[in-house]
Amino acid sequence: MTKEVCALFQHWITLLPHQPGTITMIVAVIGCIFGLALWIAGARFSRSILTLAAVALGTSVGLKLPLWCNWSIDPMAPAVGAAVVLGVSAYTMHRIWVGAWLGAILTLWSALVLWAMRGREFRWRWPQYDPAQTLPQYFHDLWQNVPESLHEVLCFCAIAALLIGISAAWLWPRIGVALLWSAAGVSLLLPTAATAISLFDPTALRHLPRQNSAQFALLLGLIAAGAIFQWRMIAIQSADSKDQSSDQPKKDSKDHKAAD
Repeated sequence: MTKEVCALFQHWITLLPHQPGTITMIVAVIGCIFGLALWIAGARFSRSILTLAAVALGTSVGLKLPLWCNWSIDPMAPAVGAAVVLGVSAYTMHRIWVGAWLGAILTLWSALVLWAMRGREFRWRWPQYDPAQTLPQYFHDLWQNVPESLHEVLCFCAIAALLIGISAAWLWPRIGVALLWSAAGVSLLLPTAATAISLFDPTALRHLPRQNSAQFALLLGLIAAGAIFQWRMIAIQSADSKDQSSDQPKKDSKDHKAAD
């Protein structure tokens, strides 16, 4: 499964208009740093990160929306509007956004696990990306290259993973936040670290377990370890905030007595 993830990451890197070796190493190192940060402490800044991500997503989609819909308007108008709407919704409806992102990450991993487990049956040719092509068109071409025998299986796994992520974040908010950023950190750390290591030493990845089940267990262990650590951080932070709020009325009453 590690090879499939690295191949997917390196394919996305080749879409960038730079020298493949240099840009791959730079992106891999930066991705390792950000992935480690999200895996360790992403939950502590969850609301801020999701708000910034929503603003960036709204801006990017808003700039491309006139091109996708053939609108003859200034793209800055929908970009600003989408950035404001998504940013405000991410800040005020934090739990919903956590569930949506957790479901999306679980959906991605379910597709990758299915890809690795089904072997040759789930291998398809990546369509060549054309800069003049819109992103929805590229995703449509990508979906068309998936074997028809796996369309239903992939859709079922994706829907199930999405519902599990949304339900977990809605029923257990703290656990959902911890799982989200642990899974996001591992999702970014795993391909970037494996790619960086393979560039330094192409034989280094041979020491990893070759069985997909062992790699999958290692992946779950990393996500569980990060989630437990971040859940403890959230619990400590919540307890500290409660202590400060309970101490504040006592200080105010003491100040009033001293003034009297």
